[in-house]
Amino acid sequence: MTDSEDESDSFDHASDTPGSSVPGSASPPTQPPSNKAPSWSLFRHDSAKDRTPDRIFLPIPDAARRQRTQIKSEPGKSEEKVQPQPQPQPKPPGKPLTKPADQAPPVAATIASQVPQGQRRYLSPFVVVQSHMRVKIMRKQNDGRLAVPWGVQYYLASLASLDCISLNELDVTAGINALRSESNLTSICALLDPANQHLLWQSHADSAITSRCATDRERQVYDELDRETQIRTESGLNGVIGPPGEEMRSFGGRVIFEGRFDHVELDGRDGVHCQFGIKLFPPKLGGSCRFSRRFGSENILRIKIDPAIAKKAQRFPDKPKYREVQNEILHMFSRTIQIMDRQYRPFYCKDDTLFYFCIGTASKECPDRPEFDCIWDLFNHHAPFAENTRLPWGKFVQRVQLGLSTSVPASVIEKMTQVPDIFGESDPETGKRVEMTDGAGCASLAVVRDIAQHLGYDSIPSAIQARVAGAKGVWYVDPAAERTLPNETAVRWIELRDSQIKIRYSESKPLDLSQQVVDLLGPCRTFAPSTLSKQIILVLQSNGVPISTFADMQRAQLQTIAEEVCNWQGPSDTVRMRLAAVVERLCKVESLKAKRSTESAEHRAQGMESQRSGSSANRSQGFGDDDHREIFFGHNGRHLWNGMPLSKYERAYEMLLSGFHPEKCAYLADVLVEIADMAMKKLIKKFSIPVARSAEAMVIPDPTGTLEEGEIQFRFSADNILDPDTRLRLTHVPEGEVLVTRHPCLLPTDVRKVRAVMRPELSLYKDVVVFSTKGQRPLASLLSGGDYDGDLIRVFWEPELVRPFQNADVRYADCPFEIEDVFLRIQKTVGEFVAEHKDKHKDERDRELIKELVKGAFEPNVRGLYGAMHLFTAWQFGTWSAEAVELAHKFCQCMDSHKTGLTLKAQVRIQDSKSYLGDLPEWAYDDKDEVASQDWFGCESSNVAATARKNPARLDSVLCALWEEGRREKGHLKDRLQKQTEKLRGVEDRDLSGVWREADSLSRISNEVKEMMRTHVKVAEESYARTNARTRQTIEAESRNRRNGTKTVAGKDGARESHSVPLRRVRSEAVNAGAVDRCEMRNGDASITAAIDDLNRSDLSDRLEGTIEVPVALGSASEVAARFCQWPKWFAKEHIAKMDRLEVERLAKLRASYTYSITYYHKPRFAFEMGWRWLMSLKAEASGQEQAHGSGSLQVPTSTLDLLSLRTKIIQRNFEMSQGQGVEI
Repeated sequence: MTDSEDESDSFDHASDTPGSSVPGSASPPTQPPSNKAPSWSLFRHDSAKDRTPDRIFLPIPDAARRQRTQIKSEPGKSEEKVQPQPQPQPKPPGKPLTKPADQAPPVAATIASQVPQGQRRYLSPFVVVQSHMRVKIMRKQNDGRLAVPWGVQYYLASLASLDCISLNELDVTAGINALRSESNLTSICALLDPANQHLLWQSHADSAITSRCATDRERQVYDELDRETQIRTESGLNGVIGPPGEEMRSFGGRVIFEGRFDHVELDGRDGVHCQFGIKLFPPKLGGSCRFSRRFGSENILRIKIDPAIAKKAQRFPDKPKYREVQNEILHMFSRTIQIMDRQYRPFYCKDDTLFYFCIGTASKECPDRPEFDCIWDLFNHHAPFAENTRLPWGKFVQRVQLGLSTSVPASVIEKMTQVPDIFGESDPETGKRVEMTDGAGCASLAVVRDIAQHLGYDSIPSAIQARVAGAKGVWYVDPAAERTLPNETAVRWIELRDSQIKIRYSESKPLDLSQQVVDLLGPCRTFAPSTLSKQIILVLQSNGVPISTFADMQRAQLQTIAEEVCNWQGPSDTVRMRLAAVVERLCKVESLKAKRSTESAEHRAQGMESQRSGSSANRSQGFGDDDHREIFFGHNGRHLWNGMPLSKYERAYEMLLSGFHPEKCAYLADVLVEIADMAMKKLIKKFSIPVARSAEAMVIPDPTGTLEEGEIQFRFSADNILDPDTRLRLTHVPEGEVLVTRHPCLLPTDVRKVRAVMRPELSLYKDVVVFSTKGQRPLASLLSGGDYDGDLIRVFWEPELVRPFQNADVRYADCPFEIEDVFLRIQKTVGEFVAEHKDKHKDERDRELIKELVKGAFEPNVRGLYGAMHLFTAWQFGTWSAEAVELAHKFCQCMDSHKTGLTLKAQVRIQDSKSYLGDLPEWAYDDKDEVASQDWFGCESSNVAATARKNPARLDSVLCALWEEGRREKGHLKDRLQKQTEKLRGVEDRDLSGVWREADSLSRISNEVKEMMRTHVKVAEESYARTNARTRQTIEAESRNRRNGTKTVAGKDGARESHSVPLRRVRSEAVNAGAVDRCEMRNGDASITAAIDDLNRSDLSDRLEGTIEVPVALGSASEVAARFCQWPKWFAKEHIAKMDRLEVERLAKLRASYTYSITYYHKPRFAFEMGWRWLMSLKAEASGQEQAHGSGSLQVPTSTLDLLSLRTKIIQRNFEMSQGQGVEI
C-alpha cells in the first residue's frame, strides 16, 4: 500500500497501526489463529459497508515498538516523499516512494532542487499523537453507534501530548463506548466520572489523572462547543452572528483550541539541530475572530511558538548554523499537522503564534468535510486573488490579519459606499497633497445605535474601531445624525474611505455574511491619568522641560505610593477600604480577574497568557514554577485545594475584604510592603510617572471641518476625571495650550504643543481626540507617522510640562534618507504570484503559499534593535542629533515594514550596529533583559559593539538623573516601611488562633485527633522548609549558569527527557528529591531516610493523590499545600468517611487554626499558604456573617459591605471591557 496524503490506513515506524501519516513501509496485518487466539484479538469493533467484519490492526509487541520508535526518532531519517503526478494507468501496489533511510532531511531552501521534474513534492503530516486504531474506532460506526465528539477526542489528545495519559491504555471496547454520545458535555463528564475509570483505562496510573468531576469551567467550555455545533448544523453561517432571532448574541467561535511548539536541541552531528514536538492544551473559552465564527471553533487551531524557538527563528542569519536551524524551523512550520484523524495546515503567523486551518481528515471514510480543503481556497475566499492582482504581494499577505483580529460581531451593514479621502493643501515645493483622513470613515447613527443596543452600552459611542469586509480602521458617528427627520427610515450604512480598504471584492458577486458584519474591536474610551515614559521624557527634556521638573514629579509619586500603602492610621474599616482601593489601583486586581473571565475576548486569544513561559531547558528539568501552577492552580487563578489566589496582590485585596488589618496581621503587612516596593520599582524602571493633568483616547479627524490648523478638541463622557487642585469634575480638556504625543515617541516632533478648544459643532464627539483636517499635513502624521486607524493619543495639560516646552521644526519629521537606499522593496504582485502557482496541484500550491504566510515567524527583531540603537544615540548625542533622527526614522519604517513590504538591507543593519549598538546604562534594560539580553545576532555573549561611537562631550542625561534619584528615594522609603512592619512580628490574631484554643480548652478534640494534627502539621512545616530551600538552591544554580553562559545541549539519548510534563514530572521529582535528601542526610535520622525511600515504592501513583506522612522536599510550595489539605489516608478511612460535610469543614477549620497558632510567630506565611480558605472564613465569621461577592464559602463582615460600592465601578468597567466596550492599553 502507498503512503499518500489521501490514504487513511497508512503505517508509521512506531506503531504499524492505521491513522498515522508518518511514512514507512507497512507490515501486513497479523492474522490470529482461529482456535487459540486471545479474546481481545478476535474483537471486531467496526464493520465494512457490506456489513462484513472489517479488519483491525493489532498493536505490535512492546519490544518491537520500542525498537521501531528508536528508528523513527533518528533525526537523520527524512520525512519527505516525492509522489508522481496522477497517471491514467494504475500504480503497482505496495511500493511507496521513500528516500533512503540514511539520507538527511533536506532543508526548505533545497527541497525544490531534489524533486524530479514531473513529480510533485509531498511532505507527510506531523502526527502530534500516535492514536493507532482507536481513531477509527472513535468514529461513527455503520451499526449506528455514535462517534466520540471531537472536543473530547481533542482533550484526550492534549493529555496524551502532555504525557499525562497513554492512548494505548484507553480500552477499545467499553472505554470508547462509554464516551460515545452526541454531546461534548455528556462525553467529557463521562470521561471524568470516577465511576467510569475502570471501564475507560487498562492502567491505574492513567485513571488517576481523569478520576475527578468536571469543573464548572470545563462544563462551560463543552456546553458552548455543543451549542456552536448545533447552530452550525442548522446553517454554516449561524456562527457568524447567531441563529435567527438571536443575532449578535449567540454567535460562535468562542472556544479556543491551542497548543505550543516544543523542541529539543541536538548536537548537530547529523546535520540536524532541533527535534520538534507539539503540546496541546485542553480547550478553553476566549475571544472569537471572523475566521472562527465563520468556519467554527474546532477548525481553527493556535499553536504558540516556544520563546526559545522564536528566538532562533528571528535571529539574523549571519552564520551557517543559524541558517540551518531556521531552515529546520521553516520545514516544521510548513508541515501539515495531524491530531487524531484531523489534519491542519498553517495559514498565518501572528504574535509568535501559528494559526492552523482544518483541511479535512486522513481518512476518506469520515463524512465530516470542511468547506475548504486547502489554504489556497481559504485565502481566495478571504481575499480574492482576481480582485487584488495589482496589490504588492507583501502587503497582500498581511491582509489575513483582518480575519484574525479578536472581535465581536456587532451589526450587519445594509449599504457600503466607497468615498475618497480628504486631502490637505499642496506642498509648495513638491506640489503633493497628503491624506488628512487616513484610516477613518463615517457610519450612520443606525449602525452605532445597533452596536450600543447589542452590547448593552449606556450611550452611543462617538467612534468605534472595527473591521468591515476588506476595510479596517475607525468609524465615527455621522455628524448629521442629530438632524434626521422623524419619519425617516434608519438605514445601516457605512462609508469606506480609499485609505481604509485593504481587500477588494467583486462588485458582481454578493459578499459572504461574515464580510457584511461589523467586527467590533472596541469603542472609544478615555483613560486617565496617562503616564510619561523613557521616550517621552527624552523628547520633553530636549524640547525645553528642565530635569528638575521630572525629578520632583517622580519623588512626589514615590512618596505618595509609600504613604498610601502603609498609612494604617484611623478607624479599622476606613483603613481597610482605603487600602483596598490603593491595591486595586496599583495592581489592577479586578482587571486581572476580568482577563481570566470567560468573556474577556481581548486578553485571552491574542497572547496565549495561559501558556507557560521560560526556557525549554528549565521546563525539561522540571524546575519551572509555571508547570506546578498548571497542576495546582485552576483557570480562576486559585489553588485547587485551599483556594489561595496565585497573585500576592489578590491575596492582600481579599484579606482586606475579609476583615484583616495589617497592624494585626504580619503576613498582610509584608504583602503590602511588597506591593509598595513593586509599584515603586515599576515607576523607576519604566519611568512611568503618572501625570494628574493628562488623559488618553482614540484620535479621529475633524468630521465637520471646523477646527483650524493646530487646534484639537477632547471631551469626556465619564465623571471620574478631576482637577487635582480644585477636585472639580472636568468635562473636557481645559482650553489653552496642551501637549499631544503617541507611542513610539522618538523624534523631536513626536511631541507637539497645540491649542485645545471647544466647538459646539463637535459636541457629539466625546472620548475621542479630534484633530484638524486643515493645513499641509495631518497632525497625526507628525506624531511618529501616526494615522487615524485606532492610534491612541496622550494629552498633557500640566503647566510644568506645557509652559517651557518648545515645538521642534517640522523638518525633523521628514525622512532624511531615500527609502531605496536603506530598504529593499518586494516588487512581486499578487497577479504574478498567482500566475506562477495557479496551475500546480493544490498541495504544491499550498506549500508555496504557506511558506509566504509563515514568514512572519522569521522576521528579525530589527525594530527592537533600532530602538536600542536610538536610545544609545539619544543618550550620547541627544534626540536632536542627526544620528538619533536617522535611526528614529529607520525604526518607524521597520515598525511598519510588514505593512509596506520593506526589508532592511543587511549591510545597512551591520554598519549601524557597529556604530550605534553601544553599552547602555542599567536603566535601559527591563528585568527580563537583565536575565537574558536581547540576542540580536545569535551571540550567546555580549551584543555590544566595541566600535560604537561615543560622545566625549555628552551632557547629563535626564534618565540617568531620574534613575539615581529614584533608587535613593525608594531605598529610604522601603527602609521606613520595613521598620514599620518589623514591630508587628509575633502579633497574634486571636480570631484565627482562638478557635483551636477554645475547642482545646473545652475538651472538644480527642487525643487521637490532636496527635494526628500535630504530626500532620509538623511534617508539612518541615516539608515546606525543605521544598523552599531546594527551590532556592535551584534558582541560584540557574542564575549562576546564566551568568556563566552554561548551556545544556541534548543528544539523541536525551531527547525524550524533555517531554516529561506536569503530573508525571511531580512523580519523578519526588523520586529525585528522595535521592537528593538521602545524600544530604546520610548521617541523619534513619527513620526519615527510610521514609524517603518509601517514596520510591511502586504505589507512588496512589500516594500522588494523598497526603505526606514524612518530611520530604516536593516540587513546590503549592504541592506542599495540596498535600496539607488532604487528610492522612488512615484518618480519612477511619474518621472522615464517617463524618458529614459540616463536620469535615469544622475539622478543617480547626486544623487551620492550630497551624496558625503554632507558626504565626516564626513563619507567618506558612499557615496562610496552607490553609488559606479556612483562615479567610474564620476571620470573616469573627467579623460578620454577610456573604462576600463571588468568593464561594468566603464570608465578609458587615462593615466591609462599604467596599462593595468601591468595587462596583471597577467591576462594571472591567465587564464593559470584556464585552468589547473598551480595551485598556
